[in-house]
Amino acid sequence: MQNLNKSRYPTFVANLIVLLLLLTSASVVAKISDTELAVLKSAFENKESQEDGERCAYTQTEYSYSNFDKGSKKTTVARFDPVLRPESPWEVVSVNDQTPTPEESMNFQSDSGHPVVNLMGGEFNKPAFEEIFEEVKIISKEDGIWTFETPMPAMPEPPDENLKGMAKKFKMKMHIEIHEPTATFRAIKVSLIKPFRIWVVVRISKVEFTVTFGSDPNVKGTVMKEMKMEMNGRAAWKKMIQEQRTTFSDFDCSDRSSDSSNQIQMTELNELPL
Repeated sequence: MQNLNKSRYPTFVANLIVLLLLLTSASVVAKISDTELAVLKSAFENKESQEDGERCAYTQTEYSYSNFDKGSKKTTVARFDPVLRPESPWEVVSVNDQTPTPEESMNFQSDSGHPVVNLMGGEFNKPAFEEIFEEVKIISKEDGIWTFETPMPAMPEPPDENLKGMAKKFKMKMHIEIHEPTATFRAIKVSLIKPFRIWVVVRISKVEFTVTFGSDPNVKGTVMKEMKMEMNGRAAWKKMIQEQRTTFSDFDCSDRSSDSSNQIQMTELNELPL
């Protein structure tokens, strides 16, 4: 089970956070104004909803699909409550709309950090690859949402000789959406710039990682609402579809320590669309 003192994030989310923090520390940003840079920095410094956030309970719904694994779909609903269950805060509510087996409950692991806790805290060093900062630009300002874009730095070459040269093909870009009036994040998206091939028979046409944020009345501030990964392509003549999605809902930040009758109330789970 997850150690409450060691919040963990999916690898792609952790990488997003590091890269975005590096962006805000750049000494030279050629394509955005001082005002735009100030809004970008303010979003990282905004802690409006993060104080004592780890005590908030919430429901986490994990959905996964892969057409390679016999078209398998899996939806797991779990409830996290560090106040009522401090030693074992996770309770698996359902797996594919069924009561979880003891084994499923015992083996459940969450790879997400707390969706209320400030994701952008911590110290960091001056970036070693400042060239990416010079590419930051603002691409739109609509209805209070400012969208920034920057290319991602090149990935290192994989050690596998069969994948030699893939790093040059795997080019990504990042979009950062910020609600300018409140200086809070709305979305962070990393996506493939153009399709590429691995060997001759494997073609990757879509890779996309998205984290979305929104306001929650129970938290009285901004929370992480959803994390999503999609990959599409083709291996020989077979289409490849992979999707993973995690949503966060039913937040409760009230004083629950003495409420022994507190019960999880779950609405009927509708299958998430592909």
